[in-house]
Amino acid sequence: MKNVTTSFVLPVYNAEQVVAATLDSVLAQTDPDFELIVVDDGSTDGTAEILRRYAEGDERVRVITQPNAGITRALIAGCAAARGEYIARQDAGDLSDPRRLAVQTRLFDDPEVVFVSCATQYAGPDLEPLWVAKPTGKALEPANVLDLTRRPVMIDGPTHHGAVVFRRAAYEACGGYRKDFYYGQDFDLWYRLAERGKFRTTNEILYTARVTPGSLSGAGRRQQEAIAALSLRALEARQRGESEQEILAAASQVQRAPGRRRSTAEGFYFIGEALRRNRDERAMRYLRRSAMLAPLSPKGWFRLGQAALFLVHRKAGLKYRYDRAQSYRRRFGARAALRTHRQIWNSDRGLREVSVPGIRAPIILRSGTADASTFEHLFVWNGYDLPYPTDVKSIIDAGANIGLASVFFANRFPDARIIALEPEAGNFELLEKNVRPYANVIPMRAALWTHDAMIGLTNPDDRVDSYRFDSGATAQSVQAFSVPSLLEKFELSSLDLLKIDIEGGETAVFSQYEPWMSRVRAFVIELHGDAARANFDRATSKLRGRCSQHGENTLFIADAE
Repeated sequence: MKNVTTSFVLPVYNAEQVVAATLDSVLAQTDPDFELIVVDDGSTDGTAEILRRYAEGDERVRVITQPNAGITRALIAGCAAARGEYIARQDAGDLSDPRRLAVQTRLFDDPEVVFVSCATQYAGPDLEPLWVAKPTGKALEPANVLDLTRRPVMIDGPTHHGAVVFRRAAYEACGGYRKDFYYGQDFDLWYRLAERGKFRTTNEILYTARVTPGSLSGAGRRQQEAIAALSLRALEARQRGESEQEILAAASQVQRAPGRRRSTAEGFYFIGEALRRNRDERAMRYLRRSAMLAPLSPKGWFRLGQAALFLVHRKAGLKYRYDRAQSYRRRFGARAALRTHRQIWNSDRGLREVSVPGIRAPIILRSGTADASTFEHLFVWNGYDLPYPTDVKSIIDAGANIGLASVFFANRFPDARIIALEPEAGNFELLEKNVRPYANVIPMRAALWTHDAMIGLTNPDDRVDSYRFDSGATAQSVQAFSVPSLLEKFELSSLDLLKIDIEGGETAVFSQYEPWMSRVRAFVIELHGDAARANFDRATSKLRGRCSQHGENTLFIADAE
């Protein structure tokens, strides 16, 4: 096999239920320049057969088999076989975002950076979202992260063991994983890497860590705490120039602890409680299991009751109604909230003028239609109130509908020039009325497309907000422009913000990376369907920046050059 830039190292033990998903996520990387080294640590289930099939079907996969010796020795074997300049960690059951390798390897553009990480989505056994672990923000640019005067001693660091990529040369120079650490081998390595160079991370969620009741059990907690203390003592000894031998000998005596029934109950409780706090009805299953395993524990039964009560409320729609009412009150005040709601949702479908606090002029909309939903999204739920770049001077609002997003942008960025594109005649008529008070908004009855052309519109759902492009339609047609044409037309060398909501048309617009994308500072886009998401992720993987999800909207902000 040819030389590769990165070696993924994946230790596996009895993971037949989840290892295929992990392998698929790694092999789907948009950057194909890698090898995948899987170390089978003496599995006794069907794992070996699954690994054999993958290795036969993809030359990038190499399988190393060893007698069961634990994750640390498996990692040592995998890293010793690595040929890449970088080593990317991966754990069985976890998933890597397709863009992970492309994004993380770019973080090594500073030669002093020796290891990098990213934000991690922690998920349940069935990939139910639990929580997101984010960096502290102190190493978004290369940083020396060790500070022995504080606790913890790292001011920023990896969000998960599997979310890390490190330079192979630095790994080898610092001694790599050490067999003395059955537990806590990761932080022992992070400390030694941090002594040799800088750490860097990104806020992008590029790794999903699967959490199971067994992995969160109390088994081994005392051992893990002991190893953490020994890792820190070893760091302090090195800083003083003293020998670590006694500390390593003590670490080698800390071995695997057996699991207990109560420990598994705690694992189910932990997952269930995380889901309950997320208002996820799947919490019931885990909390019920926890209560059954530990029937004398009152907290399990109490949380189970809370989850059941929330489920009853959700089925009745009470929680959503409460949150919606509160959002109306916060925006319009107690007196005006009900009046505004009645105005926009009146079923006569007539034109209404609605005043919004903080917006310069009243909004004109068709009551009881999708206009009301768009209004709520913008001005009740604050759907576009996002962390955009500073000093925005140019905006294209593609799929402007009746102009509500353009109005929002005109009030938030009063010095920006805003080009509002809307292809449908009825929507465009209202758009013109809504943006008339704003001299910085330029309305155009036009569409955004991959190239300049006359394209047709269809409306299969018969809604005022669901017109779609169809190159074969003839009933309605409208001029469409590409982004480069718009930039040229308005004499823009670059664009600060491109907002897109074009009902699936984005799938074509982002079908491949185009040079114009590097001229856009930020994208805010509503992606319709898996194909649109995949195309957008693939196109923006060529760009350096950070991506975040805000309800229906995806925000991508390019890094400043």
